[in-house]
Amino acid sequence: MAARLGKKILIVDDDSDTRLFCTKALQSEGYTTIGASSGAAALEVIREQQIDLMLTDFQLAPPVLRLMDSRRRLPFLNGIGLMQKALLSHPNLPVVFISAYGQQLLAANGIDPLKQPLLQKPFNADALRYTVKEALALAATKVVLPAPSVTPRAYPRFQVNHAVTFCGPVNGEGVVRNLSLGGCEIQSSCIIRPDTYLTLVLALPKGLKPLKINVAVVRWARSGGFGVEFRHVEKQIGDSLAQYLSTLRP
Repeated sequence: MAARLGKKILIVDDDSDTRLFCTKALQSEGYTTIGASSGAAALEVIREQQIDLMLTDFQLAPPVLRLMDSRRRLPFLNGIGLMQKALLSHPNLPVVFISAYGQQLLAANGIDPLKQPLLQKPFNADALRYTVKEALALAATKVVLPAPSVTPRAYPRFQVNHAVTFCGPVNGEGVVRNLSLGGCEIQSSCIIRPDTYLTLVLALPKGLKPLKINVAVVRWARSGGFGVEFRHVEKQIGDSLAQYLSTLRP
């Protein structure tokens, strides 16, 4: 237990009973915990404190009062949106999802269920503690590619024709036409606003594994398409993308 002292876990769930259960289970193992009932509240905690792991509900239901309020509010964050925004400022932050729907929900949203920890409801205290322990241990061995500090136009662009799926506030699919190390142009019928954060899964030619871009931000949008900047890419994926682009001509 001594090794766990000082590890701070952020528990994000709109259900107070779930937050209380997780709090008691983790504190009994020596972890420090902080609870948040929404994505917005969780981001406030992340901005103000050093968090070692975030445990978040995948769905994160919006507040009931918001459903009856017609006034314009900030976009609601579900679990994926919260993870995307959190990784922008804390790219090494391990995230564990909670969901009643199991791993198929991750796969349906473009997330590799073999790489992303998920606790399926209902779960017991032992399963929670084990998952958190393993996620923290794995995070200590990961090397994450820093977010690019320049815009996609600083990189050579390559004309391609690859299918892509994306998830976030808007879920959909499209075709990548211009691709670079820093971003891409996507043709899609989906309506997406600038500054929207997405997770992309880019299909490459036959024989090459798809590439997952953890966090991409929409920089411009017009009828029939939009352009994104890659903001968080794991090192292995970044290396694979660079190797693939080296076989193309700008």
